[in-house]
Amino acid sequence: MKNMNSDEAKHKNIIDMAFGFSAMTRVFEKRSTAKIVNRLDETLSQIASLKNGKEFQNLHDDFCRWFAQNVKTAERKNKNGTIKPSMPASYGYQRPNTVGSYLIAFWK
Repeated sequence: MKNMNSDEAKHKNIIDMAFGFSAMTRVFEKRSTAKIVNRLDETLSQIASLKNGKEFQNLHDDFCRWFAQNVKTAERKNKNGTIKPSMPASYGYQRPNTVGSYLIAFWK
């Protein structure tokens, strides 16, 4: 584990807290949280260098596209016994109300 300065530690703690309190993570397949947290960390580390709203929107859109392409929902057994299969998550790019979208907007 690399040594973090105070800003990096603060960013990591915010991400960890957001995912610790988020009910959304149960919707996604196992091991998705680590994948999402790593991508958020990478994305959020770029925010301070953005020069304008267009660059911010591009960063946000890139994260959301990545999310929709790389995160799948968990297979779920419904109460009636049917199984809802795992599928690519549409949260993010199509519906910008994900933890990642909120964090990116909050960070700005």
